[in-house]
Amino acid sequence: MFVLSSGPIRSVLANRATSTTLARQFPLLLGLIAWYGLVHFGTAYAFDPGAARADAPPPIAFSPEYLTALSIGYYKLSVGVLIVIFQSILTAGFALWSVSRLAVRPGFFTILYPCANAMAAAPFTNQTPLLAVTLVASLAAGLAADVLVARIDPQPASSASYRWFAVLVPMMYAGTFILATAIFAGVWWDWNVALGAWCWAGVAGLGLSLIGTARRA
Repeated sequence: MFVLSSGPIRSVLANRATSTTLARQFPLLLGLIAWYGLVHFGTAYAFDPGAARADAPPPIAFSPEYLTALSIGYYKLSVGVLIVIFQSILTAGFALWSVSRLAVRPGFFTILYPCANAMAAAPFTNQTPLLAVTLVASLAAGLAADVLVARIDPQPASSASYRWFAVLVPMMYAGTFILATAIFAGVWWDWNVALGAWCWAGVAGLGLSLIGTARRA
């Protein structure tokens, strides 16, 4: 599937001089959506950070099992933050690759993120608001990415704008995801855990941008 979907991507990149409209870039966009969705299905265990109140470990009064329950709670928190970091790497990675290879047109990321993330969220949602939360966060990140592309034109040659883009897009996705989860389902994470996960989203994007600019130095 990766090989098949790489065909439209390679075709657009080979004719990037004439791929100046969203319609002409659409085959590449479809290929990226397929890649994004395949990565999600291959890493389904790292899609939902489990911040919703329904995912909280059950409260246990002080007893011989208390320390075990406490350890499980910290384990769930740490895994949740790691999932936020992983999703931020995906969000920033696809964005940075796109802007460094092509002059993406308005609406590119607004289509990419909701379509790619919805493919994974739909089968995972069950009776939870995961699909709605994912769509809201994806739409916010996509709109933010398109606005930043139009305003600051992030390119590896312009390291400042490129790094701001890499930081802000995953922070928008992670922040909106946590906020929407709090609105739709409530969160069991403490405020400092949520804030820390949101900051780590930006750090993950910054790290990718440093890799992207280092090879051009």
